[in-house]
Amino acid sequence: MWGLDNPINFNSSQPSSGSLVTSTHTRTQTGHRAVIVGGGVFGCTTALELLSRGWSVSIINPGTPPHADASSTDVSKVVRMDYGSDIFYHELGEIAIEGWKRWNRDWPRPLYHEDGFLILSRGRMQSGGYEYENRKVLQQRGYNTEHLNTSQVLNRYPAWDFSEYSDGYYNPRGGWVESGTSMATGMSIAARTESDDKIRTLMAFLGNAEYESVGLGQPHQL
Repeated sequence: MWGLDNPINFNSSQPSSGSLVTSTHTRTQTGHRAVIVGGGVFGCTTALELLSRGWSVSIINPGTPPHADASSTDVSKVVRMDYGSDIFYHELGEIAIEGWKRWNRDWPRPLYHEDGFLILSRGRMQSGGYEYENRKVLQQRGYNTEHLNTSQVLNRYPAWDFSEYSDGYYNPRGGWVESGTSMATGMSIAARTESDDKIRTLMAFLGNAEYESVGLGQPHQL
C-alpha cells in the first residue's frame, strides 16, 4: 500500500522494474470522473491538473512509479524554452518553467534546478540558424541572454573546446529536473496507491461508468 501515509521515496530516481500494477484513486467533490491509463509524465500531470479542478481520478499503471519503461523515467531531463523560431514551443517552455517553479514551492523539496541553458555553435551564429533564431526569439520576448566570447568561454567553461564550437550564448532561464523523482513525487501527492500482480483486464466503463476491473478480477469502484 503506497500513499501519503507511506510515501514513495522522494529521493529515489531509480525506476521500478517489478510486475506490480498500481491503481491510484482519488475522490473529490465535483462528480466528474476520469480513468487514466499510464502513470508517466502525461498521466501524472493530467491527474494532478484534473484533481486541482475537482475531478475524481483513477490511474492504472504497470508497476510503482517511476516505471522503467516510461519515457519520463530518468535521472534528469532538460527544461528549456529555446526552440529556434518556433514561438509555439517557446511559449510551451515558458509555461512549463512556471509550472516547475510552482511545484518547487508546493512539493516537499525543489526538483527543478534553474542552472541556465548553454547553447554552443560550430560557427558564427547567423540568421536562419537554430542558435541565432533561439537568441533572437528570446530577446524579442524580453529575455536577457549572454553572448559568449572567447575569453568568457575559457574562464567560465574550461571544458568548452573553442576550436570545435566557436560561438554560443547563455540563457539563465532554463535548467533541468530530477525526472524520475518528480514522477514518484507527483504520483504520491496525487493519491493513495494499491498494488496487484498484473493487469489482466481493464474495463474502464461498465454500465453507467461505476466500475473498473483491474488485476485479478476484483472491481474497483470509481
